Amino acid sequence: MSCTGQGIKDIVRTPRPSCPPAVRLQKKWALEYGMPSTHAMVGMSIPFSVILYTMSRYQITCSCVSFFFRKYSVPLGVMFAVAWCTLICMSRLYLGMHSLLDIVVGIILALLLMIPVVPLVDSLDYYLLTNRWSPIILLTAGILLIIFYPSSDRWTPTRGDTTMIVSVCVGVHVGAWTNFHLGILSPSPDMPPYAVIWPTYAMLGLGTLRTILGFCCIVATRALCKSASYATLCALLRLNSRELKESRNSLHNREKIVVELSYTFITYFLVTLGGVKIGGRTALHNFGDAALALATEQKKTSLGWTCLLPYR
Repeated sequence: MSCTGQGIKDIVRTPRPSCPPAVRLQKKWALEYGMPSTHAMVGMSIPFSVILYTMSRYQITCSCVSFFFRKYSVPLGVMFAVAWCTLICMSRLYLGMHSLLDIVVGIILALLLMIPVVPLVDSLDYYLLTNRWSPIILLTAGILLIIFYPSSDRWTPTRGDTTMIVSVCVGVHVGAWTNFHLGILSPSPDMPPYAVIWPTYAMLGLGTLRTILGFCCIVATRALCKSASYATLCALLRLNSRELKESRNSLHNREKIVVELSYTFITYFLVTLGGVKIGGRTALHNFGDAALALATEQKKTSLGWTCLLPYR
């Protein structure tokens, strides 16, 4: 979803709202083009796709109150999704990053993309988990997406952000594929629909511990991979890493583009792979039954959507 929107930005090349009259409170991504709003696309697709992917996996009710009695409340989910999407879209207008047209186009584009993609996600997710060639397919597809990314008339951070998104997606899938083939991740023996499980104190404690360990692993892996991959790439290309970092961002500075895209892909692929792979093994092997009780389903992102894969 994000990759599609990012690519369209550099094809359409619609500038962000002029400042003034708009007051731009967020300047980090001011160099990017504005249409469509990828925040609106993601804010639309993620919460509503979560509802579509989970409503068939849990015992459904049409009452908001019944959610507290271990039933899946569709109205409550829809209200949450609408509130989520509204807050994201309004924040982009408030920060001066998008016009109303950018937001509307982003929402419409997200809806159009969800129509063909949503029915395919479960089948594609199962294929990527079970096929022995999935890591090669995913890595090849990810690298090709970065190489053939639409060119722009000037340098923007869009391509670098897209590289990060693609590398994270590939890392999640490869990590899940590894866990699946090692038996760490497997289908649940119970058939849906499941009852909504309220977490116990043990589950909350284990979840907190997993979050802390996960953040520590991510921070350490990112720091190590970022410096090591950048230095290695500069050494292979016989470039001075310090001078390259301080050089100007430009479409003509191809050496800097190659190094930064490559080290971004390597860094965030390894960070995500380590988070999924090490996190899954730590939870299931070191914490035993407590980890099994933590959740009957593991969240996993597939092509920008949220899918749920049951644990055994």
